[in-house]
Amino acid sequence: MFASRIFWRIFGWYALLTMGLVLTLGSILADRMERTVVDTFRQRLHDTAEALRDSYEADFPEAPGRELQERLESLAERNQTRLTLVDDAGTVIGDSARAPAEMENHRERPELLMARKNGDGYARRKSPTLGIPMMYYAIRLTPAKRSRGFVRIAVDTSKIDSEVHSAKRLVWTSTAAISFIILVVTWGVLRRIVRPIEELTRAARAITAGRQTPRVDITRRDELGVLAASFNSMSTELAHRIEELQKQRLAISANSQLLETVLSAMTEGVVAVDSNQVVLFANGAARRLLDIDAHDIVGKPIWETARIGPLQQVLEETLRDGTAGRCSLEIPRTKATVALGVVCLSGNSSPGALIVLEDVTELRRLESVRRDFVSNVSHELKTPLTAIQAMSETLLDGGLEDDQHNRDFVERISEQADRLHALILDLLRLSRIEAEPDQLELTPVRVIDVLRRCIDEHRDTANSKNLQLDIDVPDAPLMVLANPEGLATIFDNLLDNAVKYSSAGGHIVVVATNDGEKIRIEVRDNGLGIPLEHQRRVFERFYRVDSARSRDVGGTGLGLAIVKHWVQLFDGEIELQSEFGHGTEVAIELA
Repeated sequence: MFASRIFWRIFGWYALLTMGLVLTLGSILADRMERTVVDTFRQRLHDTAEALRDSYEADFPEAPGRELQERLESLAERNQTRLTLVDDAGTVIGDSARAPAEMENHRERPELLMARKNGDGYARRKSPTLGIPMMYYAIRLTPAKRSRGFVRIAVDTSKIDSEVHSAKRLVWTSTAAISFIILVVTWGVLRRIVRPIEELTRAARAITAGRQTPRVDITRRDELGVLAASFNSMSTELAHRIEELQKQRLAISANSQLLETVLSAMTEGVVAVDSNQVVLFANGAARRLLDIDAHDIVGKPIWETARIGPLQQVLEETLRDGTAGRCSLEIPRTKATVALGVVCLSGNSSPGALIVLEDVTELRRLESVRRDFVSNVSHELKTPLTAIQAMSETLLDGGLEDDQHNRDFVERISEQADRLHALILDLLRLSRIEAEPDQLELTPVRVIDVLRRCIDEHRDTANSKNLQLDIDVPDAPLMVLANPEGLATIFDNLLDNAVKYSSAGGHIVVVATNDGEKIRIEVRDNGLGIPLEHQRRVFERFYRVDSARSRDVGGTGLGLAIVKHWVQLFDGEIELQSEFGHGTEVAIELA
């Protein structure tokens, strides 16, 4: 309570008002008491003078005397006053304080002058005879309508001052006591009023600080009691609402985290912008697809972080027209192809747009591969069929009777039929691998046994081209989990390519090693080699480094594609190293 500003403000003003009123009242009472005391003394002097005048009015002394002096002294002692008789000429006849002979003429004394004129006179002055301040009252004696003298009564003003001081002390002591009582009562009343206000203030601050929703214990029947009851009702209602809001906030937070987790896990990029194209949200995929290095792009305009013309154009059209927009664009630095879709956000409270990005680089590449595949298959099938058709028509047109050339035509038809058969078999193998990968049974296979059989099958062809075919394998058996037919297909195709593209007198070596975790088989030759710009695509279907030479040696363009698919089915890896004009090395690693 001592820190309550409202308490000290009210108490201060009330104390000032109380003190002002008390001081004013005290001053009035003190002055009133002083006048009352003075009036009392004056009345006392008047009554004494009247009594003395009645005693001497009929028989006023003509001259001082011993008996008169003693009588005045006795009366003065009883009344605690000074008694003086003065004749009309101002000569002192008798005085209770001094001998008349010692006193000067009193004709010009103020009180006597007033009494001579008005019948009585009053004065407060210092006595020349006694040398002390005194209050005088004089009354004129008029027996038989003739002034014969004056009776004067005097009292020491110190007695009056003592009475006045005592009266004022009583007044000021009483007013001080009353002031103290009033202030104490004011303190108690204000304390009773301010304490509930302080309790309400503390409770309100606690609510503001979010620490709790307290209740105040104020049982009164006045306005403060009504306010406290209303506050408790408000606090209870507020606590319920806060609890509900916290539950809603937790639910919203959980949903937000779930949504953010889902969006972050998406491979598609998602960006939300407002009507001013300021980014509200962007997941990691969007940053990656748009090639944005800055991690914190929220709150920035999208044209500032992703300066891509088509994106900006589609976004502006969608925000302007309210229609969905789509386009494909290429990211300049990464060369990635991205499919872009923009739709307006629903709801009037959050106008803006949602941008969905999808990386279609691989899809476009596969579409290109599919088109190339269809084109290549058509071309590869058309070439032998065209040759067979042409030579068949030649034989039908009379070539059969040409004994010199008819056999040559039939042999060429047979070669093209074999080529067509090999192409179809490779297509069937590739189709089987791609269509039924889960149906292939993988079993432990002895690599060296399969490798030696494949080398033996190609040794006659290698010898016919004067090629040296060597094998370097460890004595310990090498086991891998694979399909025997598929493993043999891998080795056959690799050895077939090495033999086909090696010049006469070349050298081919097959090396198998085991590092404890994986088995590595390498097929090396010192043949033509593959230029660097073609090495990335040699595992694609129908891709040939030199199409004319490949057809001359009888290749279908599917061998390395089949090898790659079989290695992937075995959870292995394949790599190629080649230098044009110096040979090629193909290595596979199997577990």
